[in-house]
Amino acid sequence: MGLTEVVAAASGGVWEFYRDERGISVVKVEISVAGNSEVERAMIRAEVKRIMLAAMEGRLKPYVDLKHLVRNPLLFELRWKIGDAAIPARLWRLYFGWHSNMGPLRVAFKFGEKPRGPEGRAVQDQHIDEAWSRYATWLARTTRT
Repeated sequence: MGLTEVVAAASGGVWEFYRDERGISVVKVEISVAGNSEVERAMIRAEVKRIMLAAMEGRLKPYVDLKHLVRNPLLFELRWKIGDAAIPARLWRLYFGWHSNMGPLRVAFKFGEKPRGPEGRAVQDQHIDEAWSRYATWLARTTRT
C-alpha cells in the first residue's frame, strides 16, 4: 500500500461501523465507554464526531490525520490525543479499513486507548490484531452476500 491508498482513504465518502455476528456495533460501544469519567467520555465522543465528519467530507490529511499501519498495511488509523487542564491527555486510536470495491467504503473496526510506556506497543498490537480479525470476518460476510 502506498500514497494512492492513503489519499483514497482520506478522500471522504461513506463510513460504517463494524457489527458483530449479533448485529451489535461493537466499535460504537467501544467509543461510548472509553474514558474514566463522564466528562472524559463526552470529550472523546465530541472528538470522534469531529474527525468522523472531517473524514466523511474528505478533509483528512494523509499521513497527518490518518496513517497506514506498519503491522498491517491493509488497515489505517485515526489518532487522537484527548485531554485538557483537568483531564490528563491520553492517546486514542480508531482502526479502519478502506474497501475500494464497495463505494468506496471505509469501515471502522476497533477503537481503543494506546497506553504510554512500555505496554503501549503491546496493547496497540493487540488492538490492531483485533481490528484485522474483525476486518477478515466482515470481508467473509460481505463476499457471501
